[in-house]
Amino acid sequence: MPRLRYTGGGTYRVGGYGFEAGEENNVDGELAEYLADHDDFEEVDGADADGGQDDAGSDDAGDDVTDGPGLTASDSGGESKPLPFNPEEHTNDEVADKVADIDDVETLQALRNLEEDQQDRTGATDAIDDRLDELEG
Repeated sequence: MPRLRYTGGGTYRVGGYGFEAGEENNVDGELAEYLADHDDFEEVDGADADGGQDDAGSDDAGDDVTDGPGLTASDSGGESKPLPFNPEEHTNDEVADKVADIDDVETLQALRNLEEDQQDRTGATDAIDDRLDELEG
């Protein structure tokens, strides 16, 4: 399992993992690939620094990701900003209603990536993609 360090500020939660600034976690390969595309994560080489304990099994991993400050997206300046909601906690129709009010392309892309990582529901990703098309078209 790849080990990643969160270099951003605040808290970042995704796919059942929680990261605080400077914290390291072992994550599955698919999530590691997703996070590798974000400037706020770096892969840590070598053996586990914590004696082999997988942080994914810590009490943090079972915490529910809540709307707002727990979820972040990086803007083009490399700054992290909170996502407005966690798509996993809403129905497809609720996701469609919520994204209709979002005008920031990077936020929508982060929401789409999060939905794909969590539940990958066609209705939710289609709603986000439709809103992206409206803004980019």
